[in-house]
Amino acid sequence: MAQYIPLIHDYCDRWCDHCAFKERCAYIQGKLDISENEEPLKMIAWESKQYGLEMDERATSIMTLENVAQIEELLENEELVKAATEFRDRMKTLLEDFSYWTKMATDRVKQTVSRARDGGEILQEVRLMDKCRDLLCWDFIFIGAKVRRAVAGQLMCQTNEGPQCDSNGSAKVALISVKRSLIALRQLFKFSREDDRFLVPLSLLARIEKLLKEKFPNADDFIRPGFDTEIALMQKQEALGECLN
Repeated sequence: MAQYIPLIHDYCDRWCDHCAFKERCAYIQGKLDISENEEPLKMIAWESKQYGLEMDERATSIMTLENVAQIEELLENEELVKAATEFRDRMKTLLEDFSYWTKMATDRVKQTVSRARDGGEILQEVRLMDKCRDLLCWDFIFIGAKVRRAVAGQLMCQTNEGPQCDSNGSAKVALISVKRSLIALRQLFKFSREDDRFLVPLSLLARIEKLLKEKFPNADDFIRPGFDTEIALMQKQEALGECLN
């Protein structure tokens, strides 16, 4: 019988295919009992709302008690949330421009045909481009959802809960995704230096990272169940840039 890691799913990136803890996650294994998960429930409901998902009646009632409308109004005026929203919108436009991505790959294939460059080198480059794009396709919405959850959690808190509070955990996960998305965007920019369409998203990500660190100075101190324990430290070499290797 698997020994599940409590609350590990609350502070992951939801990219289960790339997770080393699938067998120890009660959520992905369908074994999660939300009655034992009182504290983060309202924030899970909030995060789900950002993705347009529906929660059960119990979660909805908790959201109502937290005065959702008021929190949403405050969120829309937050500089950090605005930056994350702009990043999401710009990346959506870029990632959905399939002709652009096809052209990037086709141009490299033409270099192979003309023997201007080595075919093996071009193949590795195209594969890396695909991995970068896949990562950005996953993170461009996720970052905004985690930013909103972190800021909303901070607004909902009546007292300072210390480093191990939900808002810090959400901020930490957002920072991890921001850092790896920065790696992906910088790599893509190297492949297309004459194209400035990556510059604004890069600038927005750098700004999001700066604002997250300012607003949640204790985020790095948050201990994520499973990921930041000794078990995860054994896999440290596969961390930040895992999806790009």
